[in-house]
Amino acid sequence: MRITLTIEGASEAANLLEATASRLEQPPAPLLEALAAALTTAFQNHIRHHTGPEGPWPPLHPVTQKIRAFYGHPPDDALVRSGDLLQSLTTLRQEDAAVEVGTITPFARTLQDGGTVTDPKTGRTRTVQAFPFVYVTADEVQTFADLLKEHYFGA
Repeated sequence: MRITLTIEGASEAANLLEATASRLEQPPAPLLEALAAALTTAFQNHIRHHTGPEGPWPPLHPVTQKIRAFYGHPPDDALVRSGDLLQSLTTLRQEDAAVEVGTITPFARTLQDGGTVTDPKTGRTRTVQAFPFVYVTADEVQTFADLLKEHYFGA
């Protein structure tokens, strides 16, 4: 299929269309890299600000707060002890037309969704409340849309 457009007497419009067509023909790798970076930052900010899609996370269980205080960790700073989870959020895979952002940290799914975990040393099980951090807000979607516009149509 071929679309031909002839513009006469409007050189500014012709230049804009030519530049846009040129951008559309380019591989989207730089755009995907920018989107992946923005998404990674969004997920990290959710953890740093202790917020889920429904608002602030619930406080940690009092027993968990005491355990964290005993080991010298902030008693109310959910999902942040050593920073492993924050640092593990990254681009997992990038293809020609897709990018995957997330973490391979084994406990991340349990922290995201909540669930039951068993201590391998003691065999005791406990319930972990959910602290969702992998989601996007309307403002973040707007940021992604702005990145798309900038990539394809310029600043």
